[in-house]
This record gives sequence, structure tokens and C-alpha cells, in this order.
Amino acid sequence: MRNGDESLGRLYYRLHYIIECDILTEVDGIPSDKTFEVLTKTNDESMSGFLESHLWLRSHLNKVLQYLYSTSKAYAQPHELADLVCNLSADLRGWFQSQPLGAQFARDATAFSMSVPTMPLRKREIALRYFACAFLLHRPVLYFFLHKDMEYTVRPPDTQALRSDQAPWILESCRDCIEGATLFVHFSCISMDSQSSKMERSYRSWCDIQLLFAAYLVLVQVKSVPALVPIFRVLGDMENLLDQAERMFELFPIDSLKIRKSLEVLRSQRQNLDAASPVYSHGSV
Repeated sequence: MRNGDESLGRLYYRLHYIIECDILTEVDGIPSDKTFEVLTKTNDESMSGFLESHLWLRSHLNKVLQYLYSTSKAYAQPHELADLVCNLSADLRGWFQSQPLGAQFARDATAFSMSVPTMPLRKREIALRYFACAFLLHRPVLYFFLHKDMEYTVRPPDTQALRSDQAPWILESCRDCIEGATLFVHFSCISMDSQSSKMERSYRSWCDIQLLFAAYLVLVQVKSVPALVPIFRVLGDMENLLDQAERMFELFPIDSLKIRKSLEVLRSQRQNLDAASPVYSHGSV
């Protein structure tokens, strides 16, 4: 077998694994038990390298969903998730650092705001998959932070657990979730305003739209939480960002009742939360 054929064969095997894992998870909640070693240290920026990155990030997202979003973790408190979140986050950072410089992208809002990047469609897709992982990885911790009084009513903590759930890493995890959601929206909007081709400007997958929906709802919920205001000092104008996300739904290339209803839900939530609490504004902090 030629080298090119062998590389393609490895990619097809990985693709088979991802699809099987997704299907089994949907059917019975148990992902595939096949071993799956991912090769990340490569200088290949061709289609093969692009697919390798896509498959690694999808595999990592499967792990996030398996370990953090199972029914057994429905009422998990931060101290029970600490090791999982730390290890999954370290793996994600390690993957990014193994990528060639030409394949890397801004990973924090400050760097993004200093120079709004333009990038090829492939790199943008990898960035979106990366921030989807980061966002969903840290969301259970942020959810607990926002609703801890209710969560403690369901499961009252002992003294040690209460102390552990006030550790500094929790605020860092909340920050990473909010920043991941923010950058997911930013990178979703890049092609919409860039000088890319018509196909690139109109490219929106259903997965992207679902994640955009989730990111929007998180940003709407947290933008007026006093304890999180310092985070927004480096994230920019949240109101403008939410407007951009709404525009993404408006410009979806396919006329869909689901898309229209999703946008109605988002706007309704935004209006209700704005009416119930002070609205964050970039110029007020």
C-alpha cells in the first residue's frame, strides 16, 4: 500500500470510529469501546491533517459528553468533577500546542480583539470545534456556580465539600466556559463579514447552529451576574456579540421553521432576563 493510501486508510478508520461512537451513544448511551489512538504531532496542513484535527476534536468532544454529561453526573458538584475537568482540559491544551504554528489561532478574547483575524474555512472549522470542546467542557462547572443554592438544596454539602467548591479553579473554569462561548460566536461570525467566497460566507452546519444556540443562552444568563463582571472586562461588548449571534440565525441559508423558532426563543430569553436584571454594558465597567 502506498503511503498516501495508508494515511487515507487511517483516516477512514478514525472516521468509522467517530460515527460508530456517536451512533452507539445515541442508541444506548454507551460509546464505542474500540481503542482509538490519535496522532496529533504532525506538520501536515493538507486535507489529511485537517481531517485528523477534526476527528481528534470530535473524539475529545465525545469524551466530554460521556464523562461530564451522563445521567450519573446530573447533580455532580465541582469537587466531584475537578479531576475530569482538569484532565480533559489538559488534553485539549496539549493537542493545540502540538499543532504547527500555521494551524493555530487566537485562543483568548484579548488577542482576538487586538486584531480580528481572517482565516481559511478549514482553519475556522477547526477553531469552532476547539471552542465547542472548551465551552462544553467547562459548562457543568459554570452551571453549578450559577445555581449552587438550588444544587445545595438537592444535595447539601459537608464542610469539606463546601470548602472545595469555593476553590479558585472554579472561577477559572467559569471564565474558560464564558470565553469559549464568546470565541465560538466570534469565530462563527468571521466568514460572515470577511471577503471570503460566497460559499464560505453561507456555510453553517446544523451542529454549528445548535452550539451557537447554547453559547448564546449561556452568555445571556451570565452577562448580568455581579460576581462574573470582571470576566467581561476583557470580553468586549456582550450586547453587540449577542446581536451578531442573532444575525447568524437570520442569515441561515436555508428557510427553516426550527431556525426561526430558535431565534424567537433566544430573543425572548434575552428580553426576559434583561427586564429582570441589570444589563451588562461594555462602557459601564
